[in-house]
Amino acid sequence: MTDWYRRLQFLLRPGPVAHALVGAAGAAAGWAALELFFVEGGCSGRVGLANAFFFPVVMGAISAALSAVDSGSGGRFSDRLTRALAAFGPAFAVAYMLLGPCHILFMGLNPSARSLADFRHLAGAVSAVGARSLAWGLMGFSVGVGVWAARGGKARALGALLGALAGGVVAGMIFDPVQELLRTMSIEAPWASRIAGFVLVGGLAGFMTGLAAAIVSSGRMVVLCGPLSGRVFLLDSRPCSVGSSPSCDLVLRGDPLVQSIHVLIRKVGFSVELECASPEAMSEVNHRVTSRTSLLDGDRIRVGNTDLAFFSGIQAARL
Repeated sequence: MTDWYRRLQFLLRPGPVAHALVGAAGAAAGWAALELFFVEGGCSGRVGLANAFFFPVVMGAISAALSAVDSGSGGRFSDRLTRALAAFGPAFAVAYMLLGPCHILFMGLNPSARSLADFRHLAGAVSAVGARSLAWGLMGFSVGVGVWAARGGKARALGALLGALAGGVVAGMIFDPVQELLRTMSIEAPWASRIAGFVLVGGLAGFMTGLAAAIVSSGRMVVLCGPLSGRVFLLDSRPCSVGSSPSCDLVLRGDPLVQSIHVLIRKVGFSVELECASPEAMSEVNHRVTSRTSLLDGDRIRVGNTDLAFFSGIQAARL
């Protein structure tokens, strides 16, 4: 693994703040990809693909970024890339389908497309802000769809949806004020309003996604040694599989002592249990060989040549 990727691992750890940073970064990346090709005006014959695909690309980028840091995606770059692509497509498609309804909603509530440039028309200004907030909030629905499609789990998808919805509403509220503030400073920079709004949507969507994951967490697994050393895997209501198979949640490649599916870690009632998948797949918990046991906060687990540490849901929620 290259040094630059190791230096970015703090962004790949689960948690509300880290997810907020990743969501905002995804939004900024989507914005940067199309901003240079965007044509101001909206009704000009020069308006091209950049205008039509701006929102779908940004919403897809936010969803892809959040899915890439999903705790079940593993530490390998290829695994994260696959998860990101699985989220981008559905989010892009849903956002594109929502363009029409959002435009109808915006124009229906704000038929003259009035902005805050003329404060003498208070009703028009309020209408512009309200219409844009509702349209941006509706567009945020696509972020949650993308996270869910990438097997992000219902809690993460709901968190992404609520965060993007809230972010879209707030972004719609600040879009015109930011633009008007810059105009009073003799700065014509509508792009600033766009990136501020998009980053806000991505940041809030990420924060809510991480928060939802922490709330439903059964705990977390920290890899103490081996190729994935330092990685953190958040556990939720789904069973977590550990083994050499690419289909496992925690993939331990290149270890001859690890079977394709070696152990399963699942929530049973109010406790978390570790169970070996077969009689041959033994593991150690606190240096004692076992095939099935309940896990306590701080337990050390050895699977093949890899050491793991388990921390309870209470500890995981502090991430």
